[in-house]
Amino acid sequence: MRRLFGIIVIALFTASCAYVISKDVRKQAVKGVSYSMMKENIGIYNGSVFIFGGFIAKSLSNAEGTWLEIVQNPTDKYGNITSTDFSEGRSLALYKGHLDPLIYEKGRLLTIAGELTGTQKGSIGQMEYTYPIFTIKEVYLWQEQTAYFPYDYNYPPSNPWGYDPWRWWYGPYFP
Repeated sequence: MRRLFGIIVIALFTASCAYVISKDVRKQAVKGVSYSMMKENIGIYNGSVFIFGGFIAKSLSNAEGTWLEIVQNPTDKYGNITSTDFSEGRSLALYKGHLDPLIYEKGRLLTIAGELTGTQKGSIGQMEYTYPIFTIKEVYLWQEQTAYFPYDYNYPPSNPWGYDPWRWWYGPYFP
């Protein structure tokens, strides 16, 4: 019984630290080069495979496939996005196939492995911008996170005198 419990714990721990991009593609990827370094030296890294994460700014399907405009976010060594509050830029990524725009919609987090194929001029609002272009080899769409509050913090409703002797039991009161 102890052995079975130990195996289950190890399996759960190992699964929680799994890479989101396959081993073959990870072997091809450039390591030790930040997103901003890649953007500054696109000629040097043209044809190289990069793994990065971010969130979708736009999604567009056409005859070529599905184009994603991705706002880059930092990732850890497993491809997990570590922060959505920081970005080193945007890129355009082409998936040669169909990705449903209702699933791959604005704001969804993803991690991609893509081959850098060049640049394209565009704009973000009124600002001119040069997008790095990637052809996606693998894409991992992260599950949407929903806030879950196990307690109803508005129960019991506060009394007219402003004192509730049971508030310590139900948690903080937010009107």
